[in-house]
Formats: sequence, C-alpha cells, structure tokens
Amino acid sequence: MKTVLVIEDDRDTRLILEDILSGEGYETIAVEAGDGAIQYLSAHDPPCLVLLDMRLPRMDGVSFLHWLNRQERLRNLPVAVVSALRLDGDPDQAPFRDHVVAVLRKPFTLDDVLGLIGSHCGPGQTQEAA
Repeated sequence: MKTVLVIEDDRDTRLILEDILSGEGYETIAVEAGDGAIQYLSAHDPPCLVLLDMRLPRMDGVSFLHWLNRQERLRNLPVAVVSALRLDGDPDQAPFRDHVVAVLRKPFTLDDVLGLIGSHCGPGQTQEAA
C-alpha cells in the first residue's frame, strides 16, 4: 500500500485527510509537527509524498525542510506544502527547491489534493485490488 505522510497540527484536518486518503486506498501516517515526522521517517521507508503544513508547533515546516535537505536517504522525497500562509521568499531557494513539488493553499478542494497525490503516488490500492 502506498503511504502518504501528513504533517498537520489541526486535528480536524488530519482526521479528514486520513479518512479521505484511506478511502482512496492510501495508508496515511499523520503527525502534528515536524519532529513527529522526523521520528517516523527515521524508522520507516519513505512515503510516496509528504503533505506539509508550514505553521506547526515545536518544529515548523521550514525547519522540517531544512532537516530533510540534510538527509541523503530522503533526497528524492517529494513534499507538497499545504498551508493557509502565503509563502515568503522565492520558492526556488533552499529549503524549498530540493523537495517541494507543489503548494496547495488552504482551503483546498478534494480534487486538488487527490490529483496531487495521484500524480506523485499513482492510484491508491482499492479494496478490489487488495
């Protein structure tokens, strides 16, 4: 099963994404901050995509991206920034250039998020295919 890592501090958004993505056949790992994502990524195979909120407790999205850029094992891990915040600076500059493949502004539509995940992960494993 293809895995999507969701880094989102809003509990309701995490639960909604977990429900939607599991219904589409993806395994979803959801954490509330960058430090939880680091713990997961340090102990597991990389997911097919990371959905990253930028404003997070303890370790924000930019700090997570700085950490990610130093991880050789994760050098090809795609990250989609999902945030209500307008990103400051040039997205072609570090830490964004190495991993960020898309930016979804909140509120996003279901079609937007599923299209993004499908383009990086392919179709989820449906019940029929299991």
